[in-house]
Parts: sequence; C-alpha cells; structure tokens
Amino acid sequence: HVAREDAALAAVKSLIAAEQAHRASAGRFAWLEELGTSLPVATVAGPQGLEGRSPGYRLEVLLPSGRGAGGEILLVTRGAATDPLLAARHLAVVARPLVPGESGWRVFYADETGRVFVQEGAIDAEGSRENLLPRARLERPGSPNEPGAVWRLLNDLEKNP
Repeated sequence: HVAREDAALAAVKSLIAAEQAHRASAGRFAWLEELGTSLPVATVAGPQGLEGRSPGYRLEVLLPSGRGAGGEILLVTRGAATDPLLAARHLAVVARPLVPGESGWRVFYADETGRVFVQEGAIDAEGSRENLLPRARLERPGSPNEPGAVWRLLNDLEKNP
C-alpha cells in the first residue's frame, strides 16, 4: 500500500506541474486530453474522458464550475460546464484508490498552489466503497466536526507523525 500511495502522490505532483506549465502558455488549466504530449502520467479512457493512472490509483482533474452559495469554488469532472474565469486560476488533481481498502487507503488532493491534502478519519466499509471526489475546492484542513471526509494538509501530517 505504501509504495502505491507514494507513486500516486508523485503522479499527482507531476500532473500539477504539467498543469502549471500549460497554464503558463495557454492562460488556463486544462483537462487531461488537452495536455497532449506533456502528460506525465499513464492514462485510460474513463466514462468522462481520460483518467490518469498510477498503480492501484485513478487520477482525475477537477475544474471549477462556479461558486456555491457560501462563496466556495465548486469543482466538476470532465463533461460538466466549467467557468472559464475560475478555470484560469484554479484546479484540483485527485488520486483515489481503484479499489478502496485493497489497492490503497488514502485519497490525495492537490490544488494549483501545490498544496496537498490527504483524506483521513474512520471510514466504514460502505463509506470506503463510495470513494467520492470533493465537490468544492479545499481551502483549509477539515475539522472532524464537519460532515463528510476529513482532509488534512499532508505537510502538517509529515511534521507531526
């Protein structure tokens, strides 16, 4: 599990770097199909377009579709309408286990700044099968008192093992 998680995390970071290079030249972040030859990860066709792959993990690019009622930036997968102004400034790359609990435990999330979050907390068997993507851009570590998955900054976890 550790080797697969390390490979997934490295793939997320390399995909963020490719997205940053694309933004520098095109002025916006892009779906995997648009990255072309600069794509640093293996891909397979998924239900909504290309999915990145790392051993045991699926990598997905999420772009903003607009703002929610609370001002949060809402994220969508390929195939949904995006907000061009927000897509010029924001994106997320998420790595999820292909088979939760078997091919990996942790879900990784990185944003355009390179901040990496990891999902943690007690997850029951049914919840682990859902393996959901975040619906809004993560602004800060999550609180265990909030509903849904708890997200922690990876750097904070590495400082306090």
